Amino acid sequence: MKMVCFNQMGDCYADYLPFDSRYPVILPRKSGVTRLIVKSYHERSNHAAENNHTLSLLSARFWIMQGREEIPDWERECCECHKRKAKAAEQIMAPQPKI
Repeated sequence: MKMVCFNQMGDCYADYLPFDSRYPVILPRKSGVTRLIVKSYHERSNHAAENNHTLSLLSARFWIMQGREEIPDWERECCECHKRKAKAAEQIMAPQPKI
């Protein structure tokens, strides 16, 4: 049976959720540790194109201030994402000789 509880402040929280989900670690945006954590979860998600997927994985344990802005900042630096998003080059042909 799933139990929903209220704390002294009247906030509702699910009793069956793990401790990390109920009380996430709060991280600042411009921190080296935050960037390493975002990098790790970005790679775990196989360089997912959507920010929401990486953010949902992160929010199970961490709360990053301005997380929606931090994830694209990392994606701009990710070499694998640059390779996947690259456009194919077009062949430049020389003009045909006139006969």
